[in-house]
Amino acid sequence: MNGKGYAIDTLLACGGGTKNPMFLREHADITGCRIVLPRETEAVLLGSAVLGAVAAGAFPTVLAAMNALNAAGRTIIPSRGRVTRYHAAKYRVFHRLHDDFVAYREIMNTY
Repeated sequence: MNGKGYAIDTLLACGGGTKNPMFLREHADITGCRIVLPRETEAVLLGSAVLGAVAAGAFPTVLAAMNALNAAGRTIIPSRGRVTRYHAAKYRVFHRLHDDFVAYREIMNTY
């Protein structure tokens, strides 16, 4: 998306994948984006608390409750240097494999 004019440098993550440090590290390194984790790791429970707080009248809107009850936690910064070059090379390989697959599919579609 950044190649199309966007400037994405941060990803917000929640859910079960946030409990896997390798998953998080790889996603930060592969995307080159920092990953911000929520302070509260149980997103479903937090969502329930937000809705309950609004239903109980503690907050006038869901957005107000979200702003009050949610906060950023730990941030994972992507590696640079060799790691970045490695993932760039793997991405080039992926594109080559995809181009080859499209060519092979075309051959088989003429059969």
